[in-house]
Amino acid sequence: MLEKLSNEAKMSALADEMRAEIVWLAGPKMLGDSEKTLIGRAARAAGISFRKAKSFYYREALNPSAASVEAVRSARRRKETADDISTVARDLEALAERLTALGARGDRQEADRARAVAERLRRLAPGN
Repeated sequence: MLEKLSNEAKMSALADEMRAEIVWLAGPKMLGDSEKTLIGRAARAAGISFRKAKSFYYREALNPSAASVEAVRSARRRKETADDISTVARDLEALAERLTALGARGDRQEADRARAVAERLRRLAPGN
């Protein structure tokens, strides 16, 4: 009996995790977005079927495959990495603008280098 409860608790925790991941992958709800739209967005981001994403969203997946769970977790990691890279690229571009505003020749060269690095980072980001 204790083993059964333990397995049920694990499955419940997994169901909660997968729902949270689907909601996070869907991104913010825009005006006019339905739950169906959000689930579809998350499914595309994770590379899983709409039906699988829907079962995760509504905590209906009784025995999800390891592949679909890993696909969702991997999509989260990719999106977080892309967001981190985008943040660093924006920071570099802001630095380049400040250097350009200083106006010295050397500062402009450094600004151009910072912009070039930001551009390379954006190309390296997952999904580009």
